[in-house]
Amino acid sequence: MRRVDAARVLDDHDRVGDLLERDEALSALAGYAEEARRGDSRFVLIAGEAGIGKTRLVEEVPRHVTDARWLRGACDGAFTPEPLAPLFDVAGQVGGALEQSCVAGDVPRDRMFRALLAELTQSDVLTALVIEDVHWADEATLDLVRFLVRRLRQAKVLVLLTFRDDGLGDDHPLRTTIGELAAERSIRRVTLPPLSPDAVRRLADGSGLSTDALYELTGGNPFLVTEVIDAGTDEVPPSVREALLARMSKLSVKARRVLEAAAVIGIKVDVNLLRRVAVDDVRSLDECLLAGALVSERDTFRFRHELARRAVEESIPAHRSAELHETVLAALLASQDVDAARAAHHADRAGDGDVVLKYAPIAAERASSLGAHMEAMALYECAVRYAGVLDVRDRAELYGRLADEAKFIDRWPQSLAAREVALSLWTEAGDATRIGGALTRLAVAYWRLCRVEDSDAAAARAVEVLEPLGPSAELALAYTTLANTFGEGDVDAGRAMAETALAMAEQFGADDVTGRALMTLAGFHLMRGHEPFELYEQAREVGLRGGDETIVGAAYANWHEAAARTRRFAIAQQVFDEGLVYVQDHEIDTYQSCLFAWHAFALESQGRYDEALALLLDVLGKRHVSPVNRLFSMPILARIRARTGDAEAKAALDEALELTSTGGDRTMELEVALTEAELAWLDDRNDDATSALTRAVTLLPYTEPWTQAWVVSWAHRLGLDVEVRSPLPGPYRLAAAGELRASADAWLALGCPYDAALTLIDAGDEASLRDAARLFDSIGATAAMSIVQNRLRETGARRVPRGRRATTRADAFGLTTREREVLGYLCAGMTNTEIGKEMVIAPKTVDHHVASVLMKMGVESRRDAARKASAAGVVPVEI
Repeated sequence: MRRVDAARVLDDHDRVGDLLERDEALSALAGYAEEARRGDSRFVLIAGEAGIGKTRLVEEVPRHVTDARWLRGACDGAFTPEPLAPLFDVAGQVGGALEQSCVAGDVPRDRMFRALLAELTQSDVLTALVIEDVHWADEATLDLVRFLVRRLRQAKVLVLLTFRDDGLGDDHPLRTTIGELAAERSIRRVTLPPLSPDAVRRLADGSGLSTDALYELTGGNPFLVTEVIDAGTDEVPPSVREALLARMSKLSVKARRVLEAAAVIGIKVDVNLLRRVAVDDVRSLDECLLAGALVSERDTFRFRHELARRAVEESIPAHRSAELHETVLAALLASQDVDAARAAHHADRAGDGDVVLKYAPIAAERASSLGAHMEAMALYECAVRYAGVLDVRDRAELYGRLADEAKFIDRWPQSLAAREVALSLWTEAGDATRIGGALTRLAVAYWRLCRVEDSDAAAARAVEVLEPLGPSAELALAYTTLANTFGEGDVDAGRAMAETALAMAEQFGADDVTGRALMTLAGFHLMRGHEPFELYEQAREVGLRGGDETIVGAAYANWHEAAARTRRFAIAQQVFDEGLVYVQDHEIDTYQSCLFAWHAFALESQGRYDEALALLLDVLGKRHVSPVNRLFSMPILARIRARTGDAEAKAALDEALELTSTGGDRTMELEVALTEAELAWLDDRNDDATSALTRAVTLLPYTEPWTQAWVVSWAHRLGLDVEVRSPLPGPYRLAAAGELRASADAWLALGCPYDAALTLIDAGDEASLRDAARLFDSIGATAAMSIVQNRLRETGARRVPRGRRATTRADAFGLTTREREVLGYLCAGMTNTEIGKEMVIAPKTVDHHVASVLMKMGVESRRDAARKASAAGVVPVEI
């Protein structure tokens, strides 16, 4: 039977065998390059399954896009991702200021980002940047992508980002990033499909293989097709792995040893490192290259695909694998500049705990400084596996650092577990100061997990341990934490403790504690009916001054919540927009979830339910979200779903009740009870509503005046008498005085149509009920609309309003009126900034609208949305 060399087959097709049926993709990329050349930058997401030909596609583009400067970087999935690896790749290619900022070691990542930005925009010719395998990107690299997208709006820059979209979970960091950037006008997407059966037949022509069986095995994946053909067997092997290994089996023993060493080193193989590792077999390197098992690129080798590398690595017997990792490690340690992350990886695989303990913390600290907290956490987890040989104090420190990294990314169960170990180790060491500090941090972890009683007990115990030792920064932190656990009637005591903590923190120059004390003090001002925004701003400035990302993120989250609760929506929007940029740029998932939840509260209050739902589902759709962040989101979700007639409202309420049943935050427990009362009232179960509200009344001392007034308004609605000591704010005060019309007008002036409509229901006359119906209908509150309709019928009113939401339901794409308006602007080719100015809304709000429009229409770009709207005959609202 005639055999066909796969390499020759590729040459016969102009070396684009794996680019068969890729003309459309190449044409699109060439078009995007020309748009970028005119100063309209383009970021192209090139998606497809492993082996589909993404690398070959981007290798081919320079042939079609001439007179451009090409820069390349890649992410490596062989071990814990190296922070900003693509940035360092590019720095090595261009040198200059960018390389200097990268090799300095202590340069803040923002300066490195700006150095790359300057490098990309310094030339009048088109600069093309390729970043491959972004599905392996660390958090800092994803932050870099966001940074560039937001700042390269009008530049002669083309960025090509390749990634696998198979097996990319809904909560994968890359998917989250893509969702955030979907509304950016510079984003484009190219998805590579598998080859057709006809293309597979062309590749397999002359091989003697059954093309039907070949297509069935490979699914038309170009890399796998060529690998199976190259396996040199008479029949299609039963698995792709066998095909990949069949290529290796034809190599000599020495060549196989070289290939195994390369597989252990990683997908990118440094030539000199491979020579040191495979010193006895290096002459067989040419055999690997001729056979196509490795590909030569400048000063590195690489496998034709990660699938091949993994197949080789997994075939290595355990004992030889450990020996290879040990050899690679020795070669790395012999170099002048040891790559700490790689050294830790190979030491772990070789079982060398001493080296892991030396380099994993160094790599973790570096990752953390670059905002790659997930990678830092993984490295600390690696280190603690070997920590049994360390001194008890060093072990405690290591677990503390692990807990710190986990909190950044909302992994509070892991943070709590590490805190508990750290506490036991400090107890073993007998260090009272560190015991007290561990207890304080343990209290925070308990609170995040909705274990308030445990949190209160840990905070009280921390003060007991630290007070006898005299004033200190740790005692100030303990006071700050304990102040938040005040009980009924202890607001003044809590405030006094917070003030003591603030003075002590300033005395010891502890900026992190000062920031926390300012936020705690702000909370007490809020409870007394004062607007504490200046204190939150001070806390933020303290955090920025000290480079404490946690303080800055917490300040934004608490500041935003205070503005939302007091219905200062303009302030809330401004803080949200600023805070979101910060927490996303610094990958602080915990506070991003907080911001989303409380902005959803602000949007809900304004009757902007679709936007609020988008934020809530973003939070709740993540695999890792702390119980307290779920608790912040669930009551809002339950209310919106109940008001709009969604049957899933009860499920959201049930989860909120479950989260508070084990001792959740008391203010949130009150809000959950209020939500339960409203849902019961909407369902005409007034006894259940009264019971839930009675529970809320018992929690009144734990919250601020606006929430207290919320309770009072529902008590009045349900016929209960409730007395509060705090003066009722704004519209609530007017309603309590019987001025219901004036109260409704005040609500509308604040931008709260639902609350205005509820007040008009309380008025009860026909005119007020009709106005309430109009307001409910305008925001889609169908459940409350039904109550108004029934009450109008009870009064004998004629022509009971039916509701005017039919336009939304009949919309071809299920768009709301506001989304149809946004679609109109998209069809007119307007940017998000231009849309925001026309609609008088913030750019971030426009982003969410545009993302929702694209999602509902099932398209990936603004241009596709306009085309689909035109094809469907949908005429957007006039602009």
